[in-house]
Amino acid sequence: MSARIHPATLVHRVSLLALFALLAAPAAAQQGKPLSFTDLMQVRKAVAPTISADGRWIALTAQPDRGDPEVLVHATRGATRYTVPLGTNPVISRDGGWVALRLNPTLEATEGARSGQAPRRGMALLATASGQVTEFPEVQGFAFSADGTWLVYHRFEARPDSGAPAAQGRRRPGTTLVLRELATGEETEVASVRAYVTSPEGRRVAYTVASPDNGRDGLYARELGGVEQTVHAAPFGHYAQMTWSKTGDLAFVAATENADGEAAKGALVAWAAGDTRTLVAEDGAPGGWIVPTAN
Repeated sequence: MSARIHPATLVHRVSLLALFALLAAPAAAQQGKPLSFTDLMQVRKAVAPTISADGRWIALTAQPDRGDPEVLVHATRGATRYTVPLGTNPVISRDGGWVALRLNPTLEATEGARSGQAPRRGMALLATASGQVTEFPEVQGFAFSADGTWLVYHRFEARPDSGAPAAQGRRRPGTTLVLRELATGEETEVASVRAYVTSPEGRRVAYTVASPDNGRDGLYARELGGVEQTVHAAPFGHYAQMTWSKTGDLAFVAATENADGEAAKGALVAWAAGDTRTLVAEDGAPGGWIVPTAN
């Protein structure tokens, strides 16, 4: 009687085989040649390999001991393979159609930069159907929607010499959040976003706004492609621990910052079906306990 292999086990074996195929070729090319110190410095290790939900794509970072990394993307069926130089931290969309990854400056550029002027990382977006790579400069973070149809990415703050208005006190204003529909490439920008979180089901996003003039400070949510909803709005509002439930409800800690960006006592708040209610008030925690206001 032949043994049956569980699908998850099969996908795992396929992923390992593909991983070995990705990294074995360079090693095989060195057979018969003595290894030098330079060769050893260029030996690469596979970092954080990931596989698509349908098991059709594998992505990983190939990281040398010293030098510039790259992201390798390989189909588990067929010989399709893509390489993105300077890439790390690949994430595959749920449908396997896209790979988003961090795009790093070269080691030479980083080491040669003056203090405070180091080049910033960006983001690259790879379409697995065509291999086309689109690059986005100065991106501090990104995430796919749970259904894989949208990409949310967050830009860095403007540099001090860019001409942008300087923040008052030490309170840190937000930066631009971009909502990109992958099928069309159309983008919606949201200004002054400090933090964001995508929902684990569907395609919702919540984000906090800290505007330079405090006029739009608050917490907002929207269905991607839909209209923005106000969850909680308050001048100098501070929001932490944002958490989506699987049913689309949102819980968070709300507090108020002073001009130096320091938050007062926090309250635990829930937002469900468009209604906001306080679960634990600022002074409502049991004796000796507090509601933390930091992420």
